[in-house]
Amino acid sequence: MVALLFCIKESCLEDISLQRGVVSPDGLTLRAHLDVLGTYYAYMDYEIGESGALTQTEDVFEILQDGYAWRILTTMRELPVTIDGENTMLPEGSRIRITGTDNEGTAYFTEEDTGETGSIVYERGDGDDVWTLYIDGVSEYEYFEMIPYAG
Repeated sequence: MVALLFCIKESCLEDISLQRGVVSPDGLTLRAHLDVLGTYYAYMDYEIGESGALTQTEDVFEILQDGYAWRILTTMRELPVTIDGENTMLPEGSRIRITGTDNEGTAYFTEEDTGETGSIVYERGDGDDVWTLYIDGVSEYEYFEMIPYAG
């Protein structure tokens, strides 16, 4: 595994490593440590252009779906989300699994009991608070029973 500092869209991602998939003259898969709502690593495929520059092949980083129950987030209060293009609230006690993120303020999820899919808009804190995400101005720790970050 090779650790890299990788910059895209005028922002740098740290803790990047070559991971799963094939590394070829045409492309590669990179694994990034993103820490979005309890996730750790996410995957993105990149193409290698004629100039040698890497470009993302998708807009969303894929979160590994390993089936571990500890990755399920259970809401402690109503959670503002978007499902089928409509803004709505998931009720307290909803169980979601994060499936992807654009790493720019949107996380994608599947509701474990109903199979519904949707998105959550978040903002990162700043300064000493850069590791906390906020949803509608409320800390992620106030929305979920447990967020499985290392710490």
